[in-house]
Amino acid sequence: MIQQLQFSTRTLTFLLFAFAANTLYAQKNAITVTPLQPVIGKFTVRYERAVSPRTTIVLGYQKWFESRSSGTALVFPIFLASVESNTRVEGGRFGFSIRNYKHQAMHGFFGEIGGYVGTQHVTETSSSSVLVIFHNNTTKESKTVSESGLRLGGGWHKTIDCFSYEFSGGLSFNGNSKNIEPTFGMKPVSAYTNIAIGLNF
Repeated sequence: MIQQLQFSTRTLTFLLFAFAANTLYAQKNAITVTPLQPVIGKFTVRYERAVSPRTTIVLGYQKWFESRSSGTALVFPIFLASVESNTRVEGGRFGFSIRNYKHQAMHGFFGEIGGYVGTQHVTETSSSSVLVIFHNNTTKESKTVSESGLRLGGGWHKTIDCFSYEFSGGLSFNGNSKNIEPTFGMKPVSAYTNIAIGLNF
């Protein structure tokens, strides 16, 4: 996770330098990150820019490093059998969305619509064992998955001085090249929520 956060920090630094020199729509730009997402194996960096008094465009990158484990144990009179599986999803998504604010860009409630494209590397490892006779069998399968999807939602954004605070959520409509669903975020329809903080300029 430390390496993933270091990568995300470099990405944020790059975006800061890339847009720092742009003075058009002064104080109508914001860069935000999602500080709580690493708990669930994700990290997002976004750049938001006002293009009219009530409309903004948002560009973002979301890094995935999500793991999911499950196991089952069966107890028989003379032995114990267990089956365990682990799914690791690593990759990223590039996203684009348009936000329409109720009153003023980057202030208050908004609705958003957008989409994303990305690539995920999915590794599934399963193992089974029978204790007492000490039999263990492990299989590992890896897949590279191209994905894309649409998002529809809304949220609330507040800027105070140079600081930016945001909460958003909605539905994501997802598809991928292998038609697999290793995690909740890759199901055909999934909910999303974001709590983000950052800087505006």
